[in-house]
Amino acid sequence: GRKPELCELSSFSYSKGSLPLNINDKKVQEYLETLQREEEVMRDNARLNKELALPQGTSYDIANYATILNEFPDTYGVGISGIIGNKTPEREALAKQLKGYLLFFDQILAGYFKHLEKVKEVLSVNGSLKRTFFTQALKNIKGFEELVPDYLENDDELTDSLYEELDNSVERRNEILDHLISRFAETFSDYTFLMKSLYGKSTDEIVLSNKEKFLSEYKSLSKDRGLGYNYTLFADSDLWNTNNISGVQKRIARLLGVKNYQQRSLSQSPVSIIKTENSEGKASYTWKIKDAESNIILSSVNTYQIEYAATKNLNEAIYQTIQIDQEDLENALKKLDEDDPDTIEKLKNCQDDYCLIGNIKIRVSAGGNYYFEIVDDTVEKNIIATHKMTNPYSTLQELKDGIREIVRYFKYDFTEEGIFLVEHLLLKPTAKDYKIVGGIGCMSIEETFKVMYDIETEDSATESVEYSEAFMSSCEEDCETDVFDPYSYRVSVVLPGFAYRFQDPDFRRYAETVIRQEIPAHVLAKICWVGDRLSEKEAAQNDLAEFEVAFKKYLSDKSKNNTANLGNSIHDLLIALTNLNNIYRPGRLLDCAMEDDDDLDEKIILGQSNI
Repeated sequence: GRKPELCELSSFSYSKGSLPLNINDKKVQEYLETLQREEEVMRDNARLNKELALPQGTSYDIANYATILNEFPDTYGVGISGIIGNKTPEREALAKQLKGYLLFFDQILAGYFKHLEKVKEVLSVNGSLKRTFFTQALKNIKGFEELVPDYLENDDELTDSLYEELDNSVERRNEILDHLISRFAETFSDYTFLMKSLYGKSTDEIVLSNKEKFLSEYKSLSKDRGLGYNYTLFADSDLWNTNNISGVQKRIARLLGVKNYQQRSLSQSPVSIIKTENSEGKASYTWKIKDAESNIILSSVNTYQIEYAATKNLNEAIYQTIQIDQEDLENALKKLDEDDPDTIEKLKNCQDDYCLIGNIKIRVSAGGNYYFEIVDDTVEKNIIATHKMTNPYSTLQELKDGIREIVRYFKYDFTEEGIFLVEHLLLKPTAKDYKIVGGIGCMSIEETFKVMYDIETEDSATESVEYSEAFMSSCEEDCETDVFDPYSYRVSVVLPGFAYRFQDPDFRRYAETVIRQEIPAHVLAKICWVGDRLSEKEAAQNDLAEFEVAFKKYLSDKSKNNTANLGNSIHDLLIALTNLNNIYRPGRLLDCAMEDDDDLDEKIILGQSNI
């Protein structure tokens, strides 16, 4: 039942058919030694884990196309030599007719070869091409000018004239990246469909950026998806404001289009909701948004009686700012000619919506400076936000650059989103004499884990607490004791519920589905949409900010193996996790006698609304 192996006691006998053979034993021994040496070499090579060298490709000038007309026999009269012999009008007419007929296919073939030359750039992950259709001018055709007058010989100009209306580069790039993503059995179709309602006209550009980031990081997102964060790194840059997070966090973030998945303080948002009170104590709310350099780039123009109304206006302003694609934006900015003396008057009078670029309304101050406002998409074009009204641009070029930067910032850089993932198993006390834990008491009840409360031990720490506080709770409803293991195969996923997309109930459902699909099936995830922006509350902390402080302290003590304080850190983190509260969109109760419609905005939905 075992495979035979060669050993020192092995002996050999040789025969040819049924006839025994006399073999030179010395030669046999030499052959055996040679085979053994070769086997040892193969084993040594196998231990080296050698990688096969990638073969080097050969570059060809694929786009170098020669017309097919010159391949025809001279008797047709369409080649470089023209008509040979008797040039009768009839022969010239027939030659031109054939040449004109073949030029159609010639141009198609020239375009095919140009496409082949560009295919490596078209199929690249981070394509910088502004075109996805290509062609090239035909050359070395005798009498070509007589057949095609005013033919564009510049390849770029010819491509624009033929394909400009067909070549939607953003749409085509999305299709190409969908093809590349499908090669890895991934899909963004549901995500793209959902983003249409959240991003409007700019969806294709933003989703394209999401796909490019996903593919550019796919090597890490695939092979490292099962890795946890590296808690052996203890430098400050590896603990906070860092990419040192679990692989599944990175993958979830990229699948959800989260622009920045760094572990950072999400409660410190670039958005500020400002609360003021009048002499009667009545509160009002305004808002402002800052860029990375803490410059105010957008602010509200109205005040609101409730905080949710201000937040809703803020989200509307961001949405309307990005309701223009890059090509339309550039075309609109080109019309603003600084050398034209009538430009300022046109902007002041806003003739034929001359001052409108998408939902951006350009204004001219009394001193001849420029600023702009964000308007809604109603017929009245109500103003909902303003940019640099108190510190306007001095030139039209500065204004154009400012508009480009604002649109780019809100499309690709601005974010309040992020993701925390806490592995419960790492929170389980592992040392008996933590300062906060006066010994660990536990027992097995029918193969389940049960925490024993208030057990006194002789060697307990002087500042011990109840075991119900030292250990993580798994009690979901009213229960006297915890009977389930709250550590094994459990994680907590914490997300900022105040972010624009994270407020949307449809996106939350989609995100929760993605999170549960990406986390291993045997791991139970508790998903929390929590927090307020730190600037919204008068108090110094809120539940998200408290969690961030506790989590950062825990990561520091864990990585530095600070056993003296780790118990305290775990205890504080458990309290912070317990205090996390899901936040939902506020809802309103309607009179039953009022006519209702199918719009679910601000309606009370169980499990998705605050009353």
